[in-house]
Formats: sequence, C-alpha cells, structure tokens
Amino acid sequence: MSKKSRLIIVNADDLGISKTVNREIERLHRLGVLSSATILANAPCVEEVPLIHKRNPDLGLGVHLAATDFQALTSAVQSSNLCDQQGVFYPDFRSRYQINMTQILIEEWVAQINRLRSMGIEIDHVDSHHHVHTWPTVLPALREVVRRTGIHWVRNTRNLVPHAERKGIRAVAKYAGKSLWSRLAESFGMRMTRNFCSVTDLVHMEEQNSSWDWNGHLELMCHPGDNQSDEFVAEAGWLECRFTEWIKRKGVLTTYHDLELNNS
Repeated sequence: MSKKSRLIIVNADDLGISKTVNREIERLHRLGVLSSATILANAPCVEEVPLIHKRNPDLGLGVHLAATDFQALTSAVQSSNLCDQQGVFYPDFRSRYQINMTQILIEEWVAQINRLRSMGIEIDHVDSHHHVHTWPTVLPALREVVRRTGIHWVRNTRNLVPHAERKGIRAVAKYAGKSLWSRLAESFGMRMTRNFCSVTDLVHMEEQNSSWDWNGHLELMCHPGDNQSDEFVAEAGWLECRFTEWIKRKGVLTTYHDLELNNS
C-alpha cells in the first residue's frame, strides 16, 4: 500500500473537559500533529469549543459520547440507575447498563449531539468516553443514534496492538470478540477506520519492531493536557517531537470529514 493511500487521523479525546485540555488540543493542532478531537457535550468547559472551532476550521470535530462522567442531559437518564441522586453519571457504566435502557440511552446521546450542533459545530464522527460505545449491549443504542443523527463514522474498537498483547487464549478470544463487534457495526451501516490504537500502542510497536505495518486507514488516540497521567504526557511529547518525521514515512494526516468526502 502506498504512503499516499494511508490516511491517518490523530484524534484527541475529551475536548471541553478543562481549559488546560482545550488549550493543549488547540496548540497541538496548530503544530500540525493533531487533526481531530472529540467533544464531551456535558463537560465543564464545553462552552469554549465554538471559539476553538472558529479559530481552527480545519480541526475535525466529533462527539465523545458520555455515560460515565459529568451530569446527564436528559431527565430519564438522570433518574436512572446510571446516575447518582444529582443526575451525575456513575463511573461504572458497564456494570449498571441493561439492554432495557436502550431507549433512554439513545435519547441521551442524541441530546448530547444536538447540544453540540446547536453551538454551530459540525460533527464528523462518534466515539465515547471510556469506550462505552464498544460495549456489546450498547450496539443497538449506537445503531439508532447513528441512524437518527446521520453521523455514520464511528471509532473502531482498539484492534492494533503490540504482538505480545495478543498471546494466550484469553487474548485470542478478546480480539475475536472485537472483530465480531466491528463486523456487526459495519453491517448496521457504520463506517470505521480499519485500524485504531493509542499513540502509546504505536510507540511500543515502533520500538519493538521498526518494520511493523498495517493495511487501511488508521486512527491514533491521544489525551493532550491530561497531566495526571504519565502515559498521556508522554504521548503528547512524542507527537510534538517525533510525529512529523514519522508521518513523512507512513502516510497522510487527515480527518473523518475528509474520509467522508473521499467515500462519497
């Protein structure tokens, strides 16, 4: 596969979560090492995003669907088992969510998307805080959200990882399940990059085997401005210092919006 046919999205999660995160995402985008970000519609500093969008029209923007943090937007979810008495999401979504909550989760996630759209933000893809959209029982809700909002690009499940992580029976079963989720999502009309991993995964693979390769498009996830995590700080440092040379060898930086145009 030629370098030009390899389209790579570098996406920052958690836009809107804090002023520091907002500032760092904008800074890395202006350095030319970050092409996309996903927004937490219910986060404390989301009101800054329209100005960031105006200043950086080439920054692709998606929605970082929330179900594990901050206050829910809809009353049905606020009063459900997913939230505390103040209507704030509990962090343990996966142990609390039941398939009979599908409809209220649909309404909540559509409300989050509509809130961002009401700010004048064009959403080009969907992912989620703590990857809850990849939980199998959530797939029916995600399918309806995609149908109702017309946003067809969805983050894939993490499937490009260092070789050592795929060893053992449990690992084989885990990644077989991930592959099945991706195929089901595609059968429901969702579009995804073929490959998805974190910047940390990428760095580890580069260090372990400089000749490793992949087929198809790639999304790289990072979390600029999250200074509580050494891993996330290191990711931002790698992007700032190493990414420009890396992408010259590997591909072309793009956004989900551009993928949509290329597929139309």
